[in-house]
Amino acid sequence: MKYREFIAALEQGKITSAYLFEEEEDRVPVVSGETSEETQVMTDPQVLIKNGLNFFTGLTKILGNPEATRKLVSTIVARDEKDGKTYLKLPVESEKAVENVLGLIGNLMKNLN
Repeated sequence: MKYREFIAALEQGKITSAYLFEEEEDRVPVVSGETSEETQVMTDPQVLIKNGLNFFTGLTKILGNPEATRKLVSTIVARDEKDGKTYLKLPVESEKAVENVLGLIGNLMKNLN
């Protein structure tokens, strides 16, 4: 899907933020002991920077449009029916992936002191 098509589909509510994570899982296979060509491309610094800039450009466009922002928020926010509290819901690869990210953030904070 091309960038403009993606933004239009997101704004129209045809896809949700989960699409980003589903595609990522499909594109980056888990390879034990070997580095696949696809994984090398995804870890190439130039590709990562380009993808990061594209992400922030798309996010800026969405956040600059109130209707698109509402749609994005509706895909990543949920209300607990039991207690009425609002929660941020983000699809993740696994519990271990969250643990790794939190560990990295913890180490970063510790090293900043």
